[in-house]
Amino acid sequence: ELLRHGRRVYALGVGALHWITCYLQYLARVALPELRVPPAGRNSPMEEMIGIGEGDVVLILSVSPYAEQMLKVAKFARDGGARVVAVSDSRGSPLVALSDVLLVAGTASPQFYPSMVGIVAVVETLIALAVSHGESATLGRIAAIDRLRRAEGGYIS
Repeated sequence: ELLRHGRRVYALGVGALHWITCYLQYLARVALPELRVPPAGRNSPMEEMIGIGEGDVVLILSVSPYAEQMLKVAKFARDGGARVVAVSDSRGSPLVALSDVLLVAGTASPQFYPSMVGIVAVVETLIALAVSHGESATLGRIAAIDRLRRAEGGYIS
């Protein structure tokens, strides 16, 4: 509900988590048209969030080892009056103290890096929940995108 009703919704993650925020934006734009993903590689993602305030929501993806930058983003958002939703790998995440909502996803992996499968599953569930409300504007945007893709020959018949 926070994501669906946010005045502006920002999704942030660094490193491997940034591409998941881009994936979220691509899929969720029909249900969450106010979703914004600050571009990677800027001095600070907070530059894109200037003017953040009440009614805004920040979705932060962060797993161990936790990026200091994401803690700064959460604090910046909270100081501005925005709500913070964190997707992390542990109830012991340092984001807990800065979040209104914490969603925990497993990241255990046999390799050196944490697995992103659980994080993607949470993101896809959030999208499904937003779309499942079936509001006419959301369903209309889905239909319009589908019509456009078909009209442009975007699908193989």
